Amino acid sequence: MNYVPLNSNAFYTNQKKSILQPPKSRFNSPVNNYSHINAQTLEIRPPRTPIPFSTIMPMTHTDTAIPLSNVNQKLATLTFNLEKEFEGEATVGKYYGQCTKCRQSITGSSSDVCQAMGKLYHSDCFKCVLCARILRGKAFYRIHDQVYCEEDYLFTGFQQTIEKCYICDHLIMDQMLQALGHTYHPGCFRCSICNESLDNHPFTIDKDQRLFCLNDYHNTYAPRCAKCTDPICPDDGCDETIRVIAMNKNFHIECYRCKDCQSSLSDEQTTALLGGCCPLPDGTLLCYRCRMRRGVNNK
Repeated sequence: MNYVPLNSNAFYTNQKKSILQPPKSRFNSPVNNYSHINAQTLEIRPPRTPIPFSTIMPMTHTDTAIPLSNVNQKLATLTFNLEKEFEGEATVGKYYGQCTKCRQSITGSSSDVCQAMGKLYHSDCFKCVLCARILRGKAFYRIHDQVYCEEDYLFTGFQQTIEKCYICDHLIMDQMLQALGHTYHPGCFRCSICNESLDNHPFTIDKDQRLFCLNDYHNTYAPRCAKCTDPICPDDGCDETIRVIAMNKNFHIECYRCKDCQSSLSDEQTTALLGGCCPLPDGTLLCYRCRMRRGVNNK
């Protein structure tokens, strides 16, 4: 048996020397075996050169830096250009369209544009062909697609060969209508009652040469029915109608019938059967049979 001093950290018995194991983890996690360390090839870098503190400076782009005075100058230039653009847009004004004469755009205020004969012009473009007087807001005449002021038109002699409208007695400078031996402006050739245009529509005149559409003429001059008081006139699409004259009165053919039995008093067979019309003193229409039924006689 071998004895070991008391201050020794190990003791031996007749056993093999035990190797101390690391304590097990509390959470049973695996323990790496550090008994063998694999040598790895390390990358060898050159040693770093120390930089003096005096050479460490903040990085600034001194070569491309713009002085503050140049920045202010460029900003002032941009501001000036923008103000010029805004002023240019303000002077352009509203767009009205294209001038019929010069084919340029019409912009600006309302005083810069002139509308005549259904077309647009610059105010400076719409002027007399002879004296170049601006005709905006003034009387003018158009002859063969040329415009004249009133004075130049009167001196040219054009008015002596131009027709006058039978209705308004003004010169006809553009289209005209000829009817009943007279000449009219298309806008003047209208019904004197409803004011509807009679161009391409049937019309008639009265004894005073006033124009009428057929409907208003019949309503004005046609005889009226003694029973319904409506005018006796042709239906739409018809040229004539039938009027019954009895007892010096006018009747629609459909209104001339017995009030009691509603038999037509204009039919010959009904008249022969019922004895004809026997009206009452107040004008009520009755056939002979219905009158006898009422007990009314002529005596």
